[in-house]
Amino acid sequence: MLNPIRILVIDDHQNWQKKLPELLQRLNNPVQVDVATTYEDALWHIASNSYDLATVDLSLAIDQHSVLQPSQLMGLDLVHAFRESQNNANCSLIILTGYPTLDETKQMLRNYRIIDFIDKGEFDNYTFIELIQNTLLERSSA
Repeated sequence: MLNPIRILVIDDHQNWQKKLPELLQRLNNPVQVDVATTYEDALWHIASNSYDLATVDLSLAIDQHSVLQPSQLMGLDLVHAFRESQNNANCSLIILTGYPTLDETKQMLRNYRIIDFIDKGEFDNYTFIELIQNTLLERSSA
């Protein structure tokens, strides 16, 4: 039996915490999906596990009790944490955001080998699954 593909979903909105894992279960491969609901939770997962792929909400709450507005800095910091991690330096990363993202931010993130940016307002299930399948196929042939 094949080892499951390890995927981390990082999002602080409950609907995305539910929707993304459900979609990922439709992949042709066995998957193990972990969900991090806060910045702190995501840091723990990054430090404790090894992932093949992760979706990162660019604007993320620091913790579940935070009264501060979500900040894009939290998502950017997580991207950096992935690339600095011994276990996850080569994890494929896909950015999801519900907020406008400046071209400069996108370009900076491309330097961190981001696979794609997905605007939550334009999210399409089929396109998402196709992107994930193509990303995993590229990983397996590399």
